Order: sequence, then structure tokens, then C-alpha cells
Amino acid sequence: MPRHIRPVLGETAQRRRARRERLVALARLLRYDEDETVFGGMRTVWIGYALGSALFAGLTSILAKCGIRRTDSTVATAIRTGVVLVFAWLMVFLTGAQRGLAELDTRTLAFLIFSGLATGASWLCYYRALQLGPASVVVPIDKLSILVTVLFARLVLGERLAPRAALGLGALTAGTLLLLV
Repeated sequence: MPRHIRPVLGETAQRRRARRERLVALARLLRYDEDETVFGGMRTVWIGYALGSALFAGLTSILAKCGIRRTDSTVATAIRTGVVLVFAWLMVFLTGAQRGLAELDTRTLAFLIFSGLATGASWLCYYRALQLGPASVVVPIDKLSILVTVLFARLVLGERLAPRAALGLGALTAGTLLLLV
């Protein structure tokens, strides 16, 4: 973060310092540091990001439904993807993460490319479903992706669900299916 922040018209030095402190705090929040707060032996910084993801995913669904009423779902997906692309690269440079580009190996890059292809396919299906069906039904069906994620986490990553987590997954799935009835 630069030491010198250009003053806004009529801004006092004290307000400029306060604005700089807020920008520094935001930059720190957006960057993952190794010395994050640990609770019970587990890093918890991800919880805030997960809650933010849920909030923005919910907003995305409604905004998308409003945005695709008068356009083709594929065009809408392309526009959304362009916005995400610009925003993601902006965040890379704002947080200084571009230094990590040189460290990408072929395997990592391949997984990220395949992930991008899966994301694109998901978004195309999601937008078409959202264009044709009610958001209140499409979104819960889309969220059943948690089952696919848990299955692949087990098969590919070797992750296991604790009995309580499996019960929660069953309840979540049952609740989602009840929304569809």
C-alpha cells in the first residue's frame, strides 16, 4: 500500500490518515497471512470468507435472474464471466499476488484450467436453468452440488466425513429436496 494517498478535495490530514488505515486494513483482510488467528488448533479465517461467499452467491442468483429476463443465457454467462475475469485480476494486483504467477507448475495450472472449464459448464447450465425456471427451485437444486463435492473430496482427496457431518449432510440434502416439493 503506498504511503502517499492522494487527498480528496477538502479532506483533512486526519481524515486522509483514517482513510489510509481503512485501505490498509482492507488489503490485509483480503490477503491470507500465515499468522492468522488460530482457534482450537484450526485456522478460522476461512469462516468469514465462506459466509461472504454464501451472501454473494445468494445475491448472484437474484441479480442473475433479473439480468437474464431479456437476453440469451449464454450471452449473460459471457458478460458475467468477463466481469469476474476483470474483478479477479484486479484483486490479484491489489493484493500483490501476481508474484505467485511465476511459481505455477504445470500440474497446478492444469487443475486450474480444468476447474475453469467445470466452472464455465456449471455457469452455462445454471444460467439456462435460471432463465427457464423459478430461482426458488433452481438455486436449491444447484446447491445439491455439495453432494458431488463431498463425493469427490472422498474419492480424490481422501477426506472422510465424521458421523455428525454425514448426518448434517443428510439433513441438508433432505431439506433441499423438501424445498422442491
